[in-house]
Amino acid sequence: MLRRAKRALPASVLVLALLTTFIARGHAAPAPSALELYAQTDHRVGVFEGRILSNDPPKGVEQSASILGGINFYLYPYLSAILPMKGTLQIRLWLSSTKPAVGRILISLSEIMKDGREEAIIDLGVRVPIDVRVQPFYFYAPVEHVFKPGSTIRLSVAIREVPLDVNVFLYWGSRSAPTQVVLPVLGEGYLVVSMRVLNSAGSGVGGVNITIWQGGLLIWQGFSNSTGHCVAYLLQASKGAPYSIRASFRGIEVYRRDGFEPTGDTSLDLDCKLHDLALRIKDPLGRPIEGAEVRVFANSTPILSGTSSQDGAFLANDVPEGPIEVEVSIRSPIFGQFYSPSQRFPLLLSRSTSESLVLSPLVFYAPYFAMAAPISVLAALAAIRLKGRRPKPLDEILERIPRPSVVMIKGNSGSGKTLLLEHLASLTMKRGNASVIVTTVAFPSKMREDMRKFGLPTDGKLIFVDCYSQMAGRASEERYSVASASDLTGIAMAISSCLSGLKDGADLFFDSITPMTNMVRLDSLVSFVHAMGAKVKGLGGGFFFTIDTSAGPEALSKLEAISDGVIEMEAFDEGGARARRLRVVKMPGGYEIDWVRFRIEGGRGIVLMP
Repeated sequence: MLRRAKRALPASVLVLALLTTFIARGHAAPAPSALELYAQTDHRVGVFEGRILSNDPPKGVEQSASILGGINFYLYPYLSAILPMKGTLQIRLWLSSTKPAVGRILISLSEIMKDGREEAIIDLGVRVPIDVRVQPFYFYAPVEHVFKPGSTIRLSVAIREVPLDVNVFLYWGSRSAPTQVVLPVLGEGYLVVSMRVLNSAGSGVGGVNITIWQGGLLIWQGFSNSTGHCVAYLLQASKGAPYSIRASFRGIEVYRRDGFEPTGDTSLDLDCKLHDLALRIKDPLGRPIEGAEVRVFANSTPILSGTSSQDGAFLANDVPEGPIEVEVSIRSPIFGQFYSPSQRFPLLLSRSTSESLVLSPLVFYAPYFAMAAPISVLAALAAIRLKGRRPKPLDEILERIPRPSVVMIKGNSGSGKTLLLEHLASLTMKRGNASVIVTTVAFPSKMREDMRKFGLPTDGKLIFVDCYSQMAGRASEERYSVASASDLTGIAMAISSCLSGLKDGADLFFDSITPMTNMVRLDSLVSFVHAMGAKVKGLGGGFFFTIDTSAGPEALSKLEAISDGVIEMEAFDEGGARARRLRVVKMPGGYEIDWVRFRIEGGRGIVLMP
C-alpha cells in the first residue's frame, strides 16, 4: 500500500502522509525528528505568487528579492492531516546587503486557515550584521503547536532599522542558498544559556555581537541588550562536542571561551576586554582645545568618533583592548577657506586609562602650506590653456565611471543616449567582462547592427534580454526574453537568471526606462530600478539605464535620487544645424564634467569636440 502511495503522491505530500501514519500507529515504526521545508519559487502552482515552502530540496535557479517591504512563503499544498510540532524551530535565511549594515530581522511563522483566519506561532525580532556577501543566518525559537488539516504555514521575513541607503536581499531556491524552515515534529528540546556581557569595570554593555560555535559551525548568534543580557537557545541534539562562545564589539573580538560544555540550563558572565579611555586634547602651549574632531581606530577601522568639550576632554567608552590610533583634527579658517589638518597618536590599551594628547605645531601651520597647492594647480591649468585644447577621446571620460555604481543617462529625443550606452557596453567587453543589455525600444539585432556601424566591437560577451520583440509582434531570437516591458517580475527573473551564469563584474545596460513610466506605477518602477541596481552592485558591476526627459520631472527626480551617477545629454538646433552635447552631472568620488560638445560619425560613434 505504501509503494502505491509513493507513486501517487508528490514528495511534499508524502512526508506529511508518513507523519500522519506514524501518529495513527503510535510507535510502531521510527519517524523523522524534523520536517525540512525549503523556500522555492514555482509559478505553476497559480497561488501565493509562486512563492512556496516545500520539503523537496531546491534544484532551480537562485531567486532573490528585497525584504525592506517584507516577503512571504506558504506551504503548498495545504495540509491534509494534523501536524504536531514541539521543540525548537530552526529558520535559516540567506541574506546580503548593498553595503555592510546592522538591521533588525523580523520573522513570523503563522498558521493560515482556508477561511483567512490566522494564528501566530512565533514572532522574532533579532538585530544582525549583514554584509554584501550572501551568507546564512540561523534563528531558533521554542514552539509547541498542532497544525490543523486544511491549513497552510506562512513564513514572513522583513528587515527594519537599516540606513536609508541600504537595501537587504533574501536568497532562496538554489542548492547554494537554500532558505529553509525546520519544524521540530517530535520535539527535541533545547538548552537555555543566559549570558551577561560586562566591561572591565563590571558594567553591562549593549550591542555586543555574541556567537556560539560547535565543530567550526555557527549554531547561534545574537546581541546583548542595553543591560548586557542575552539568552541563547541551543538544540539538545547539538550536545556532544564542546561549544565555543565568542563576543565581538565594533568589529573586534573582545571575548572567547572554548571548550564550554553545559550540563543543563546555565548562566554565564562574559568578561569582555573593553575599557574606558579619557582623553584631554591640548594645543602646543598646553591649552585645552574645544571642538576638536576625535576619531578612534582599531585595526585601521574607525570604531567611534566625537568632539572635545570646552575643557578639551573626550571620553571613549568601551574601547576594545589592544593597539589603537587616535586621530585629532582641528578646523582652521584661512582666507575664507576651512582646512582640517590632523595628527594621529598610537596607543596600546590594556586597561581603562587617561591620556593627554598635545598637537604638534605643524598641525596649526599646515593650512598655510596647503594654500600653495591650489596656486600650483591654477598655474598648471593656465599653462595647459596656453597650449590650446584638444578633444578628449570619449573612452577617457567613460573609463572614470567607478564600479560598482548605478548611473542614469538622461536626455531629450535624438541626443544619443542609446549610442552612449552602446559605447559603455563595448568598453566593458574590452575589459574582459560581460555586457547584458535589456532593450524595450528596439530589436536586439538592430542594436548589434548599429554597434558594428559605429565601429563598436560586439565579439565579446554580449547578452540581450529582449523585452521588445514580442510587443512588436515578432518571436524573440534571444535566449532571454520577456513578453512585455510592463512585466517587472518577469524582467527581474530574466536578469537574475542571466547574471547567475556570469562571473562577478558584469555590467547591466537598460535601454530604455521611458516606455515603462507609462506602463507601471512610478513607485513600482523606482523600486525595480533600485533593486536591480543593488543586485548588480552586489556582484561588483555597474547598472546603466537611459530615460528621456519627456518622462516628466517626478520620474526624473525619483530615479536620479537612487542613482549614484547622472550623465545628461542634449540635442538642440544651432544656426539651422543639429548640435549635441553631454556632461557628467554627478558621479561617485566627486567626478564631474561640464558640458562637452560632440558629433556622431560612422565608424567612430560619439566623437568629442574641442
